[in-house]
Amino acid sequence: MEGGGSEVKHSQKAKLILITCMVIVGLFSIYSVYKSMRPTRGLPYERLTFEQAEEYMEFEGEFYVLVDVGTKEEYASGHMKGAINIPYDNLVEESVTALPDIGEQIYLYGRDEVTCDKAARKLRELGYNNIASLGNLQSRRGEPLTEEMTETTG
Repeated sequence: MEGGGSEVKHSQKAKLILITCMVIVGLFSIYSVYKSMRPTRGLPYERLTFEQAEEYMEFEGEFYVLVDVGTKEEYASGHMKGAINIPYDNLVEESVTALPDIGEQIYLYGRDEVTCDKAARKLRELGYNNIASLGNLQSRRGEPLTEEMTETTG
Protein backbone atom coordinates (compact mmCIF):
# COMPACT_ATOMS: atom_id res chain seq x y z
CA MET A 1 0.00 0.00 0.00
CA GLU A 2 2.77 2.47 0.82
CA GLY A 3 4.27 1.96 -2.65
CA GLY A 4 0.96 3.05 -4.23
CA GLY A 5 1.04 6.43 -2.49
CA SER A 6 4.53 6.98 -3.79
CA GLU A 7 3.36 6.34 -7.35
CA VAL A 8 0.60 8.92 -6.94
CA LYS A 9 3.12 11.52 -5.73
CA HIS A 10 5.39 10.76 -8.70
CA SER A 11 2.41 10.99 -11.03
CA GLN A 12 1.47 14.40 -9.62
CA LYS A 13 5.05 15.62 -9.98
CA ALA A 14 5.12 14.39 -13.58
CA LYS A 15 1.88 16.26 -14.31
CA LEU A 16 3.27 19.43 -12.73
CA ILE A 17 6.46 19.16 -14.79
CA LEU A 18 4.44 18.54 -17.95
CA ILE A 19 2.19 21.54 -17.30
CA THR A 20 5.20 23.76 -16.58
CA CYS A 21 6.84 22.68 -19.84
CA MET A 22 3.62 23.32 -21.76
CA VAL A 23 3.37 26.84 -20.30
CA ILE A 24 6.98 27.59 -21.22
CA VAL A 25 6.47 26.30 -24.78
CA GLY A 26 3.26 28.31 -25.05
CA LEU A 27 4.94 31.53 -23.92
CA PHE A 28 7.84 30.97 -26.29
CA SER A 29 5.38 30.35 -29.14
CA ILE A 30 3.50 33.57 -28.41
CA TYR A 31 6.78 35.49 -28.32
CA SER A 32 7.91 33.90 -31.61
CA VAL A 33 4.65 34.78 -33.33
CA TYR A 34 4.86 38.35 -31.98
CA LYS A 35 8.42 38.76 -33.28
CA SER A 36 7.61 37.18 -36.66
CA MET A 37 4.73 39.62 -37.17
CA ARG A 38 7.15 42.51 -37.07
CA PRO A 39 8.05 43.76 -40.57
CA THR A 40 11.26 44.41 -42.49
CA ARG A 41 12.85 41.06 -43.10
CA GLY A 42 16.37 41.13 -44.54
CA LEU A 43 17.54 44.27 -42.72
CA PRO A 44 19.63 44.15 -39.54
CA TYR A 45 16.95 46.37 -37.99
CA GLU A 46 13.25 47.05 -38.47
CA ARG A 47 11.77 49.92 -40.41
CA LEU A 48 8.40 50.92 -38.96
CA THR A 49 5.90 53.70 -39.35
CA PHE A 50 5.16 55.82 -36.29
CA GLU A 51 1.70 54.24 -36.12
CA GLN A 52 3.15 50.71 -36.06
CA ALA A 53 5.69 51.72 -33.43
CA GLU A 54 3.03 53.30 -31.23
CA GLU A 55 1.07 50.02 -31.29
CA TYR A 56 4.17 48.05 -30.32
CA MET A 57 5.09 50.56 -27.60
CA GLU A 58 1.63 50.22 -26.10
CA PHE A 59 2.05 46.43 -26.06
CA GLU A 60 5.60 46.60 -24.66
CA GLY A 61 4.70 48.91 -21.78
CA GLU A 62 7.83 50.52 -20.39
CA PHE A 63 10.26 48.03 -21.91
CA TYR A 64 11.62 50.19 -24.72
CA VAL A 65 13.64 53.33 -25.34
CA LEU A 66 12.61 56.08 -27.76
CA VAL A 67 15.66 57.87 -29.18
CA ASP A 68 15.79 61.11 -31.16
CA VAL A 69 19.01 60.92 -33.23
CA GLY A 70 18.80 64.57 -34.31
CA THR A 71 21.16 67.28 -33.15
CA LYS A 72 20.76 68.83 -29.72
CA GLU A 73 19.28 71.91 -31.41
CA GLU A 74 16.72 69.81 -33.31
CA TYR A 75 15.80 67.99 -30.12
CA ALA A 76 15.39 71.28 -28.25
CA SER A 77 13.11 72.59 -31.00
CA GLY A 78 10.69 69.71 -30.41
CA HIS A 79 10.68 65.99 -29.83
CA MET A 80 8.33 63.15 -28.99
CA LYS A 81 7.28 62.83 -25.37
CA GLY A 82 9.52 60.41 -23.51
CA ALA A 83 12.32 60.49 -26.08
CA ILE A 84 15.96 60.82 -25.12
CA ASN A 85 18.44 62.59 -27.38
CA ILE A 86 21.51 60.82 -28.69
CA PRO A 87 22.74 62.82 -31.69
CA TYR A 88 23.94 60.58 -34.52
CA ASP A 89 27.40 62.15 -34.41
CA ASN A 90 27.73 61.10 -30.72
CA LEU A 91 25.99 57.73 -31.02
CA VAL A 92 29.00 55.50 -30.40
CA GLU A 93 30.16 57.42 -27.32
CA GLU A 94 26.76 58.07 -25.72
CA SER A 95 25.03 54.75 -26.44
CA VAL A 96 27.15 52.92 -23.87
CA THR A 97 25.73 54.95 -20.98
CA ALA A 98 22.35 55.97 -22.41
CA LEU A 99 21.48 52.46 -23.71
CA PRO A 100 23.07 50.00 -21.27
CA ASP A 101 20.80 47.03 -22.16
CA ILE A 102 21.69 45.77 -25.65
CA GLY A 103 18.57 43.57 -25.67
CA GLU A 104 16.08 46.36 -24.96
CA GLN A 105 13.77 47.48 -27.77
CA ILE A 106 15.04 50.76 -29.26
CA TYR A 107 12.93 53.02 -31.49
CA LEU A 108 14.91 55.63 -33.44
CA TYR A 109 13.62 58.73 -35.18
CA GLY A 110 15.08 62.01 -36.38
CA ARG A 111 14.63 64.73 -38.93
CA ASP A 112 15.49 62.50 -41.90
CA GLU A 113 15.17 58.82 -42.69
CA VAL A 114 18.76 58.39 -43.90
CA THR A 115 20.21 59.42 -40.53
CA CYS A 116 17.82 57.10 -38.70
CA ASP A 117 18.79 54.15 -40.87
CA LYS A 118 22.50 54.95 -40.42
CA ALA A 119 21.97 55.11 -36.65
CA ALA A 120 20.12 51.78 -36.69
CA ARG A 121 22.97 50.12 -38.61
CA LYS A 122 25.56 51.63 -36.25
CA LEU A 123 23.73 50.38 -33.15
CA ARG A 124 23.47 46.94 -34.73
CA GLU A 125 27.24 46.97 -35.30
CA LEU A 126 27.67 47.85 -31.62
CA GLY A 127 25.72 44.70 -30.65
CA TYR A 128 22.20 46.03 -30.08
CA ASN A 129 19.67 43.60 -31.50
CA ASN A 130 16.16 45.09 -31.10
CA ILE A 131 16.24 48.23 -33.20
CA ALA A 132 13.50 49.92 -35.19
CA SER A 133 13.99 52.96 -37.43
CA LEU A 134 10.92 55.18 -37.58
CA GLY A 135 12.42 57.71 -39.95
CA ASN A 136 11.47 61.34 -40.25
CA LEU A 137 9.57 62.87 -37.34
CA GLN A 138 7.73 65.12 -39.79
CA SER A 139 6.16 62.01 -41.38
CA ARG A 140 4.41 61.04 -38.18
CA ARG A 141 0.79 60.63 -39.25
CA GLY A 142 1.59 62.84 -42.21
CA GLU A 143 1.35 65.90 -39.98
CA PRO A 144 3.96 68.57 -39.27
CA LEU A 145 5.52 68.69 -35.82
CA THR A 146 3.10 70.28 -33.36
CA GLU A 147 3.06 71.11 -29.68
CA GLU A 148 0.87 68.04 -29.03
CA MET A 149 3.65 65.78 -30.33
CA THR A 150 6.46 67.50 -28.53
CA GLU A 151 7.81 67.97 -25.09
CA THR A 152 9.83 71.15 -25.17
CA THR A 153 12.47 72.16 -22.73
CA GLY A 154 11.98 75.19 -20.59
